[in-house]
Amino acid sequence: MKILSYFGLDDNASAEAIDGVYNDRHTRLYEAVFLKGIEGERAACELNALEEAYKEAKNYINNRDFGENNPEIAKLVNEAAASGNPEKVQAYLDVILDKTAYWHYVQSVVYYIKHLYFDSIKHLKTALTLDKLNEKYSKALYRLEEKILLQSGFVDDDK
Repeated sequence: MKILSYFGLDDNASAEAIDGVYNDRHTRLYEAVFLKGIEGERAACELNALEEAYKEAKNYINNRDFGENNPEIAKLVNEAAASGNPEKVQAYLDVILDKTAYWHYVQSVVYYIKHLYFDSIKHLKTALTLDKLNEKYSKALYRLEEKILLQSGFVDDDK
């Protein structure tokens, strides 16, 4: 990605690598901002550009790393489900720009943990719209709708 090359890094760079380059440049530029004349003005412009590039790079990393095959994300979601406290997962979801099918699936898990079942269903349906053949999303939606029907008394549990 072009934005990572701004930091002299390749597309597989870690968030820590970006932070390191950013912190080094930020320190150098921040000190130069107080210089008189054109040098201070140039440093201020570069500092603004650095800030914008850093935001874009962090968003890119979050989007790149958020996926169904990322074991850290799966662990985070499982821990949230086990603890009943989805706030950490929600904070992570809030910074993701690319709302993929998997993003909607994870958001549905967060809502499920919070007992917001209809919001959970809405996100599961969106996930299925984006990934029609995903059996995991289909099964989750079916089970959740069944649970709601059972709780509402519209369906007997005796089958």
